[in-house]
Amino acid sequence: MISLSLAEAAVAGSPPVTDLVMMQNMWIIGAVYVVLFFAGIAIDIVIVRRLSTSPFPWQARAVTLAARPWRWRDLLRLLAIVWVLHLTVLFGAHVFGATDGEDVAAVWYLAQSIAFHWAALVFTIAVTTKRHVSWKRAFGIEGFRSWSRTKEGVFCYVATIPVLVFYTVIYQVWLRVTGHMSSQQDVIEVFMTVDSLGVRVYLIFLAVVLAPVLEEIVFRGIALPVLVRQWGLAPAVVVTSAMFALIHLHLPSLVPLFIMSVAFSLAYYFSQSLLVPMVMHALFNGVNIGLLALVRHLSENN
Repeated sequence: MISLSLAEAAVAGSPPVTDLVMMQNMWIIGAVYVVLFFAGIAIDIVIVRRLSTSPFPWQARAVTLAARPWRWRDLLRLLAIVWVLHLTVLFGAHVFGATDGEDVAAVWYLAQSIAFHWAALVFTIAVTTKRHVSWKRAFGIEGFRSWSRTKEGVFCYVATIPVLVFYTVIYQVWLRVTGHMSSQQDVIEVFMTVDSLGVRVYLIFLAVVLAPVLEEIVFRGIALPVLVRQWGLAPAVVVTSAMFALIHLHLPSLVPLFIMSVAFSLAYYFSQSLLVPMVMHALFNGVNIGLLALVRHLSENN
């Protein structure tokens, strides 16, 4: 359940380490997102022109998405397993203490990762293997088209940045006006402060590989088709996006995470391949965590 948002990386306010040198280096993050913002606008203009001149099979795509071989009981079983494991980890953290040092806190984040991401992976493999369902049928992932889908994911990621920046700025202003203090996700603070190289490497792997793959499988791959079949596309996108945002339990990231999730859902709908939102998710997390790591490195060497 770890996802790094633009709000935390560029707009939300104070960095996880608030010394003067760190603050001075935060301009790097803003500069990168300025470039991404204008590149995204250019791509958005091209997309709007193409959609306005070429017919798009809206209904056919929705029917294909609803036909994915996932059922209500699959979704409910997965959520039950993940929720029980998550509560077990929270109980363990409460009993044994999760704030007695940065390295101890990191251990509990790793336990949360096992409770969600690895449990979801085992569940998905077990179900698809038992039913002899290919990943092409389950998630629209075709090996021979992986490169083209990866490129689509990159373009969709950049195209989403202007919308994400716009709503993030509005949301952050609203938070400040209403007296809510902006803060980083706890996992980002752990990454920026923990001394263990092994923990930091795993958190990078978690953010760039494990979270994008498994969170997309859960929310877009399994939940979205089930809800599309039941309620239609728009309600399904809103509900899954709200679930995705709320499950991160971080108020300053609520709107950015919701916007990200809507973009992931629409990318899956348009492309019919879960690989596209996986690439988008990996880029969102990877760019942010890479920039934060760069800022930390520069700050430590100044």
